[in-house]
Amino acid sequence: MSFSVTPSTLETLRNFARAGLIPAPDVEAIIRHFSSAAEPAAEALLTPKSVAQRYSCCTKTVYRLADEGRLQRVYLRPGVRKTLRFRLSDVVCVFEAAVPTATAATDGGASAPAAAGRRAEA
Repeated sequence: MSFSVTPSTLETLRNFARAGLIPAPDVEAIIRHFSSAAEPAAEALLTPKSVAQRYSCCTKTVYRLADEGRLQRVYLRPGVRKTLRFRLSDVVCVFEAAVPTATAATDGGASAPAAAGRRAEA
């Protein structure tokens, strides 16, 4: 479980230590722990419309991918459809995997050995 402690909370802990309510070494250990703990960076979240615009597809396609389980839904407020978002990392994984490679685009999707075999049969 991850949570953060505000500076005012740390100051309150120091005041408790000064008053003798909490042992000072314990307070200092707590302060060191939370002062050194780096906050994880918030991951970018995209709306279905922004995903569709980014990859030139319909929002219906984005919803279909979510229904199929290929895109994980993130709700800012659970149960409210207008707060639906998708993690940028998930979107990139799904859509970048669907982009054809340069080889497939140049030879019409056939691999080099298959193309060579067709030429030999002709």
